[in-house]
Amino acid sequence: MTKHLRRFMIWTLPLVAGLVLLTVFSSRGEKKLLRLAPVQTPNGWGYRITIDNKPFIHQDCIPAVPGYLPFHDKDDAMRVGSLVMHKLRHQLSPAITRRELDSLRIRL
Repeated sequence: MTKHLRRFMIWTLPLVAGLVLLTVFSSRGEKKLLRLAPVQTPNGWGYRITIDNKPFIHQDCIPAVPGYLPFHDKDDAMRVGSLVMHKLRHQLSPAITRRELDSLRIRL
């Protein structure tokens, strides 16, 4: 990946996440039903988040880690999914950082 593309992605991804959140959590004051469910993959685990029974996030690998690395077990996937749900409920970016993975003791 080139230096310019990486810089572009670093600045663009938070903006896109913010726009998604604005779309999902409109200012109408409507409550949205968020649900978290584990997803078993051929190589490990992941999680799925739905909003009002519509797919919103399907995460079948550990975020913030280069490459494709599925979660080792359902508990790891659900801990990260719970953090993402917490962020969504508080209208924060659902992006996960490496530091957050470390604090949740997610095995890589």
